[in-house]
Amino acid sequence: MHLVENWRDAWKWYAEHCFALIAFVNGIWFMAPADVATWITAVDPNVQVHIHVVSFLLSVIGAGARLIQQTTPEPGMPDRTIHVQAGETVAVKSEEVKP
Repeated sequence: MHLVENWRDAWKWYAEHCFALIAFVNGIWFMAPADVATWITAVDPNVQVHIHVVSFLLSVIGAGARLIQQTTPEPGMPDRTIHVQAGETVAVKSEEVKP
């Protein structure tokens, strides 16, 4: 097992943001003092269900984010960002990129 080449940029990845939020949400609930947890449970008895649903949704979003290309153009490469005004129609022509 090896690290990915750009592991130092992992903090920028959307999936890592989702997984950090899962840890944060569950960590806050786990570390909450007993009286605070009792008060929150009195206000909303289904709070643990909500935490599980939020964690599940974040994990699904995180897994989907792993499929998104999240790289920035390398120095010297053209920026392929297309800026469009509302209501405009744009035709994008695909071109082959040679190394």
